[in-house]
Amino acid sequence: MSFKNKMQFERGELITESDLKSFFNCKYSYFLRKNLGTSKAPVSAFASMALFFQQERKKIFQMIRDKTLRDPERMDMNELNENFPFRDAYAWSGWLQGRWNHAIKGEKFHGREIRWAFNGQGYRSGQNLKDAVVNYWSFVLENGAPILGTINLPMSVYFEGIPLKVKFPEIRRGGIIDDPNPWGFRTDFDRKDGTIDESAFVTFRILALCEILRNGMKEDNYFLFEKLGIDDDVINDLETMIISPKIKYRHYNAKKDILLETNRDDSHLDKLRNKFEEFFEGRLRRDFPVNHGHCGSCQYNVLGNDGKAICPSIKKGTRLLVPEVYFKKRKFRININKSEGEIYLLGKVREDEFVDREIAEYSLSYVIGSEIVAQSSYDCSLRGMGYEEKMIERGYRELKFIAEVQSKVLKHEVDFKDFDFAGKKKIKKKLLDLGYDEIDKDTFLLSYDPLPF
Repeated sequence: MSFKNKMQFERGELITESDLKSFFNCKYSYFLRKNLGTSKAPVSAFASMALFFQQERKKIFQMIRDKTLRDPERMDMNELNENFPFRDAYAWSGWLQGRWNHAIKGEKFHGREIRWAFNGQGYRSGQNLKDAVVNYWSFVLENGAPILGTINLPMSVYFEGIPLKVKFPEIRRGGIIDDPNPWGFRTDFDRKDGTIDESAFVTFRILALCEILRNGMKEDNYFLFEKLGIDDDVINDLETMIISPKIKYRHYNAKKDILLETNRDDSHLDKLRNKFEEFFEGRLRRDFPVNHGHCGSCQYNVLGNDGKAICPSIKKGTRLLVPEVYFKKRKFRININKSEGEIYLLGKVREDEFVDREIAEYSLSYVIGSEIVAQSSYDCSLRGMGYEEKMIERGYRELKFIAEVQSKVLKHEVDFKDFDFAGKKKIKKKLLDLGYDEIDKDTFLLSYDPLPF
């Protein structure tokens, strides 16, 4: 790292995993992270469940410790099973599902509003959680409990002058970093290198543990090595190399019961160094371009409390995560304004008794001559959630009524491009069901004769 870059961090700023992940996924999301923060922003159901799973794992081992006054990591399979606070893993999973449902009942988690990807995601997440914890307990019985106090343990280390802050999901005796999750491995500083064997993110965590152990060697910290169960081979490695290949990293997909294992050596460090250098250079230049390929999984891809996307540069058509109320049909209503030759439909969602959010506009203009010729335009800030079909059907009914009153043929042309990013398959079906004909890929036409005979 250059002298100039090192000088930035003499004030003690720590570089975190979250900093690096947001920077390499989308530099603009890193900019938002540093300027908006995350504590007050709504949180996704995905992130909420991950935190809940983490907290409950931590609690279960503390309950075993409180019951036995012994460290769970020193227990064998039989002892762990015998002192498990529930009848079996299925009883634990049912209990946790109930706790999860209660935790999200007010659509908040730890004081932050939850945003959902689809209707019923809270219930679906609870079902996934049940599967995950049953498999996780089997994993524990087979591999032993993590060292008490290491679940999501934050640690600070230095590497070549860079102050780093890392969180270990779990550490098991023998120098094993475990990352149990309700889903598969997909987290990295760079999505292009997202496999567990290539991941710079994994290298980061293994490096951090090795640095902690190396500092323990300097301080002759017998307790640290005894607590972690580190053998002499690892200690010998760390006298001559930066990373010991004997330190294991495992990702456990608890939902599907899939275990991935990898390790690292010093040959992986150059890639990590390059990541650090890119990070520092980007910060110095204040170069934070948007990566629209990351919008779908970004923490700022959520509807804010002002009814707008948190990220102002989100890719058009990206499906936003929204409050659960947006999926409730009874909360959506259509206001109609009519004038000569025009019908204006405004779609609103009633968030609460005080707030209505305007989310969709459908404008229909028509001219009455020997027949009625109508055109329309549609726009919606939250596409693909079913509002389109409702607005189309209501506009159709309004035009049809005019045709029947006037006793004239109605011809209504719909520009299908208005519905880009909105789930065109469902919209096409709705138009065809209403009697529209597909003229070409961009045009649908309704010909309605109120007096066919």
